[in-house]
Amino acid sequence: MKLLLENWRKFINESEFSGNGPLSEPIEEQVDEGQPEQKPAIATFDFDSTLALSRWDEEVGDFVYDGPHQEMINRLIDYNKEGTVVFIVTSRNREMQDEEGRWFIHTNSSTHPKKYIPEYQMAVWDFVKKHGLPVQDVVFTNGELKAEAEDGLVELGSDVHHDDDPEENAAAEKAGIKTVISDPYGDYEDLK
Repeated sequence: MKLLLENWRKFINESEFSGNGPLSEPIEEQVDEGQPEQKPAIATFDFDSTLALSRWDEEVGDFVYDGPHQEMINRLIDYNKEGTVVFIVTSRNREMQDEEGRWFIHTNSSTHPKKYIPEYQMAVWDFVKKHGLPVQDVVFTNGELKAEAEDGLVELGSDVHHDDDPEENAAAEKAGIKTVISDPYGDYEDLK
């Protein structure tokens, strides 16, 4: 996977300035200082409370899917239109489908080796398909910090990461990755 990403990054960088590729003219974005900044080659997005909204439900005793976070979905689509490669990187455990198409994760339990994703939550790939998101892949870090995980933000070569978790954003920034706070519920106004 690492070699694939390195070759993709090389293609993006060569195409961007060669005058021959689809990205022959660099895309620019205004930053606070008034200086133009080149669009990222690779952008990454967290899933829960970044692309998909979720809220705590007292009756269920768990987080439940609460619809798409349209602002972040629009940002993801805009990146893709501008030639940026987009990945979803989630700290969820890797999701798989059984022969009946039901989503599950493996557990460490010998008595219950599979835990099925309840209907009140949304499987990542179902969400991607439902909303037609143009992502290169979904990376599951199995609870590890995304910047430190194998095949995580650093190995992907993420230039900018979007996340609602301040700890994830701090780890990404420590690794030299620009971050964008996803704050659909107004919990992190002081961090913006």
